[in-house]
Amino acid sequence: MSSYFQGETVSKLYEFTDKNNAYFDPDTINVKIINPSGGTEATPTLTKVDVGKHELNYALSSDAAQGIWTILIEAIKGSYTKKDTRTFEVVAPPA
Repeated sequence: MSSYFQGETVSKLYEFTDKNNAYFDPDTINVKIINPSGGTEATPTLTKVDVGKHELNYALSSDAAQGIWTILIEAIKGSYTKKDTRTFEVVAPPA
């Protein structure tokens, strides 16, 4: 699990492949970032960097809640849906 300081930017690369491991660009990508209390903190968009590869960059506030956060991704292409869940930790910056 990755750790980030409050105020840093969370960066994650997502690769979308179908059942045959071929890269695809989803028609729709739903993203939710869930804070440690279980509330939806943000619904950011991903940036396409190549076919089937998209990047998430989410700037944490300087007072972001410390603890384990969750990123939920749902990628839809036609009738095919791929879901991904990742976690990261937010910690206080060094004094």
